[in-house]
Amino acid sequence: MIPRDRVLLATIRNFGSCPCPRCLVPKSKIPEVGTAIDDRRREKSRRVDSFTRNWNVSLAREYIYERGFGVRSAAVERLLAEESYTPTKVSHTFKQLTDIESLQSRMHFHHLLPSV
Repeated sequence: MIPRDRVLLATIRNFGSCPCPRCLVPKSKIPEVGTAIDDRRREKSRRVDSFTRNWNVSLAREYIYERGFGVRSAAVERLLAEESYTPTKVSHTFKQLTDIESLQSRMHFHHLLPSV
């Protein structure tokens, strides 16, 4: 089980379809953890703090806070559920820190967290 404080930091939903804070491997593939196939899959499906992820989170937040949609509404779920994200933004200070580290080591904030 993922500790709650790390779920919030990684901005992924607890008990979501992709439970790892570092990659997008679905729950259905968890029995294959530790195999060579799993290693390749995790490498190919890393979580990235991309423009698309940020756009979807911002749009979901607009739906919730400005248009009055529920957090579990179909519109918000369409944006976030597939990759198990939540409508949470990472704080500006933490984002600046990870952006600096990202430039230096080509990492994203998801990779600062331990894998499941």
